Amino acid sequence: MAAVTEAGAIVLPASPAFWHKPETVDELVDSVVDRVLTHIGAAEKPSIEWTGSR
Repeated sequence: MAAVTEAGAIVLPASPAFWHKPETVDELVDSVVDRVLTHIGAAEKPSIEWTGSR
């Protein structure tokens, strides 16, 4: 990963978020897709956003 980021690539692991307590597999998939779309600029604001610890 270090080599590709040094070459200018962006590594965005497809690891779902569990902090928002998803109830279905679809919600897990949506969290990953939402991150990708937000990162490439296709979404203005993520639908699920980390705001910090309680």
